[in-house]
Amino acid sequence: MATILSQWEQTWQYDPTNPLQKSYAYYTGIPGGYSTFYYNRVPTTAQLSGLGLSWSDIPDWVTMALVTATGVGLGYLGAKHLGPRFKRLRR
Repeated sequence: MATILSQWEQTWQYDPTNPLQKSYAYYTGIPGGYSTFYYNRVPTTAQLSGLGLSWSDIPDWVTMALVTATGVGLGYLGAKHLGPRFKRLRR
């Protein structure tokens, strides 16, 4: 599951025991054509101010719930307060 804030670090070898490791094959323009690059997820440095927690400490489903709740709340407030203004402008 994707997170909002995530940092990835390139590694030189494939780790078959790490299910979160990402691998990408890119055309590199050197003899042989394509090369594979591997990336491991590392903890983020972004901090939640005042709570002493980082985004990486929070499970992905909690982060998704926070973003969803914020989006729904902003959509509701926008529809309630800005919607009538735009209706008046269309008339």
